[in-house]
Amino acid sequence: MQDSSQLSSFGSTISVIVPTMCQASRAKLLHRAIESICTQCEVNLDVLIVVNGARYDQQLITALEQDVRLRVIRLEEPNVSAARYKGVQQATGDFFCFLDDDDEFLPHALSHRANIFRQYDSVDVVVTNGFEHRGGLDTPLVTPGSASEISESPGKSFLRSNWFASPAALFRAKSIDPELFNFSYKYFEWTYLFFLLLSRGKRFCYDEAFSYRKYEDNPLSVSKSIEYSMAYPEFLLSLAELHLEPGINRAIREKYLTALNSRSVLEMQQGSWGRAWRSHMKCLLSGGWRYLPYTRKLVINKFQS
Repeated sequence: MQDSSQLSSFGSTISVIVPTMCQASRAKLLHRAIESICTQCEVNLDVLIVVNGARYDQQLITALEQDVRLRVIRLEEPNVSAARYKGVQQATGDFFCFLDDDDEFLPHALSHRANIFRQYDSVDVVVTNGFEHRGGLDTPLVTPGSASEISESPGKSFLRSNWFASPAALFRAKSIDPELFNFSYKYFEWTYLFFLLLSRGKRFCYDEAFSYRKYEDNPLSVSKSIEYSMAYPEFLLSLAELHLEPGINRAIREKYLTALNSRSVLEMQQGSWGRAWRSHMKCLLSGGWRYLPYTRKLVINKFQS
């Protein structure tokens, strides 16, 4: 990929959408996110701060509304999916992207993605690599050297490793209908969005440049929650409605069976034997016969409890 420093300035506008509850406890993080956007060079910016919910800090929101670099949009509903959808509806740029209020872009993140669009007219979504920041350390979100695998089969590679994180993508506005963002999942928004785009024939370009830092120090992250694990099987099953190619559907089906078994194990550990048995039987009856030996473990643990 040609280095962005060797290309001329990008003339089009990029809308950056930041959903936030705008609470005082997150003010420092939000300001860091905003500065990482507004200090991007060689791009024209349209920065939208979408405040969702009524529990915002008045002093903070006033400061944001007085910042001439920003457009502030308010939503009564405390719903991050609705905030993203509203942001896309209000975006004026030729391209748009998202940044969570506790993450940040690295220098040249947006110009690099934009210049990739200049090289590939047929691409709808450009995705770049980034760092997962945990315990003071940066770790690549995607293993370097994965570009060829991702390009060869975006869907199957995504099922092996999530390379479509919320701050990773830049979307071409003219080929991405805002209505594609009109959905609400509590935990799986970006997984659903990826497969929705794939089912609509949208074309991805993955580049290995590091362009963002995603902070994962929050011990209450929903992706680690019990509710996430409990809801995962039904979410995977719902993807069948998207009419994906047969190979991807088969891979999702396998993940569904694994997720049912994992949920049964978690329910057993919680002492919810009825639920554990129901999840296990659903797994078996759905074709997960390789998990039949787990039946013995369920019986033994039941009588030992």
